[in-house]
Amino acid sequence: MSLARLAGLGFALVAAGIGISAWLMWTPDLPRSELEAKYLEQPGDLMEVDGVRLHVRDRGPRDAPIVVMIHGTASHLQSWDDWAAGLEGSFRVVRLDLPGHGLSSPDPTGDYSDERTIALLAALMDQLGLAKASIIGSSLGGRIAWKFAAAHPDRTAKLVLVSPDGFASPGFEYGKAPEVPASLSLMKHFLPKRLLRPQLAAAYAAVVNRGIYVRPYFIERVQSRNGRTLQEHMPQAHQAMDPRHAYVLAGPTGARRGSVRAGTS
Repeated sequence: MSLARLAGLGFALVAAGIGISAWLMWTPDLPRSELEAKYLEQPGDLMEVDGVRLHVRDRGPRDAPIVVMIHGTASHLQSWDDWAAGLEGSFRVVRLDLPGHGLSSPDPTGDYSDERTIALLAALMDQLGLAKASIIGSSLGGRIAWKFAAAHPDRTAKLVLVSPDGFASPGFEYGKAPEVPASLSLMKHFLPKRLLRPQLAAAYAAVVNRGIYVRPYFIERVQSRNGRTLQEHMPQAHQAMDPRHAYVLAGPTGARRGSVRAGTS
């Protein structure tokens, strides 16, 4: 066989290998209809608020004290499932997917600033007829929560912050968008679970023993670094994230440990 034919055969094999690998790793977005069938409990949970279609769950007694829950980065309202299950008997619990998260649509204005999100939250409360509520936020949602409370103290009954964002991390300039390599744009099309799981394990498995809660459906069967599954740690993680163990901002002087019950701080 000539050298040219060998080179051609080698090129064909490499091209075939790349093609097969791309096919095996191809993970396009799931159809919205499939996601709604799985995560949309009621058609009325999709609400048009100031031009944005928001996924909102409003549950619990209509005349009960009101709690609004705001999730963190790259999350969704299901991250509050266990909190909501424990509160909905005594509170009116409102949860939402932030714009561009979960089942909520992107913001057609292209404005994802804190000020825009706070305005949307206020508009949602207006639409639901909520004059005042206790605001609970985690991570990014914590930053939105305390900024909302600062902008609308008359509409904030209590403030519960769970590991809130709001200060610069060492080595990073706060408020400045990080530089994202162009190669990461491929993640929109290629993100198989077998590549994602090790990253999630590295980010979450090492800290679960310190009481940080990770949803089972988020990690599934990812193995922790000591070889045990995260699900083995779920009971202590549930206790660590019980709403009664949250920090409640009692006033301008700071935060203290307390209960989310109405009339207490």
